[in-house]
Amino acid sequence: MDLNIILVYVPTSTSSEEEIKTFYEELEKAMSECTSQDPLIIMGDFNAKVGHHGNEKAVGKHGLGIKNEQGEQLVTWCDEHGLIIGNTCFEQPARRKWTWKQPGYNARNQIDFILVKERFRNALLSAKSYPGADCYSDHIPVIAKFRL
Repeated sequence: MDLNIILVYVPTSTSSEEEIKTFYEELEKAMSECTSQDPLIIMGDFNAKVGHHGNEKAVGKHGLGIKNEQGEQLVTWCDEHGLIIGNTCFEQPARRKWTWKQPGYNARNQIDFILVKERFRNALLSAKSYPGADCYSDHIPVIAKFRL
């Protein structure tokens, strides 16, 4: 069994619809290189807010904030590809949910995610952010524990 990890940076909301569409097409191409029976982790900066659990299978009930347009697109894409957004599945204090703070503002957002195949949901033991990490970025590391 191989573990497949894809690290992503999704274009921001100021990008054109065509750029975002191209990103998801390239991500699907990368996913096609992975076999369906192997664990797949897609993680990185999705520049999307998925908010709290709605009716989607992809989002857990412990997301942060309110879903935006890019969040809707991410959730739909995850539902279509059998993926879940891991760091929305575990109850955490708010300080362990946010992943990005806009410089100069106090608003904190959850825009970095760890996605896993729904099939491997039980292998995901925890996922949370670490706001105390000194990594010279306006983003906060998101860490997950897996049992494979």
